[in-house]
Amino acid sequence: MRAGRELAILDTDAGAVVLRFMDGREFITLDLRPGAWEAVHGCAADRYELRFEVRSPGTLVEDWRVRGSVKDYEARTVWRRLGGHSDASARR
Repeated sequence: MRAGRELAILDTDAGAVVLRFMDGREFITLDLRPGAWEAVHGCAADRYELRFEVRSPGTLVEDWRVRGSVKDYEARTVWRRLGGHSDASARR
């Protein structure tokens, strides 16, 4: 099964970003300044629980837990910055 989504990223005055669907509906607010962030998005019959953790200056881990009558899955994405940053200090 393939899945995908396209989101717009909007800056806020407070230093966080708001992620919106391309039709303008809000998905979540994301603020990585504390080093970790959790967000919940209710979408029709499903609930999206998201957790983001900055593991090093070059590594971000994104975990999704989706539950509901339509969807039931967990997913992890590891974002790694290319060039200029070492992951030697990454917490595991």
